[in-house]
Amino acid sequence: MKDLIELTKDANDIAIAGHLRPDGDCVGACVATWRYLKNACPHKEIRVYLETLPEVFSFLDPKGEIVSNHPMEGQVDLFIALDSSSTDRLGEAKKSFEAARKTICIDHHVSNLNYADENFIEPDASSTCEVLFEMMKTEEVDISVASALYIGM
Repeated sequence: MKDLIELTKDANDIAIAGHLRPDGDCVGACVATWRYLKNACPHKEIRVYLETLPEVFSFLDPKGEIVSNHPMEGQVDLFIALDSSSTDRLGEAKKSFEAARKTICIDHHVSNLNYADENFIEPDASSTCEVLFEMMKTEEVDISVASALYIGM
């Protein structure tokens, strides 16, 4: 499995998004990826887009940094789609995905259409968060990343 930091090395502007009506795996995967990359690459512009978080997940975004309920704008160097089996499941973020210079999809659904430039699909995994954990350096996983991964698993 490739290393998540290595996959993002050539990108300075990164967008992360999950599927419509996000569940625990989707929210956990997006927040874990965002926090992991922000910790490892503080000089990069990294944004996460999700529909408004259900109240039960609000503790994952205590500062209200997640972009919600409006389209992402502009072209990004890299778009990471998480827990989403097709671009249609990205909702408002689909346009940004299609405009991105490079795209990555990380997922566990057997129905995934392999729609990104690089796809990391593990149908035998319990969750996208499990796939993500395998792509992370454990020494870079802090409590905020671990908490988000735990929600998804």
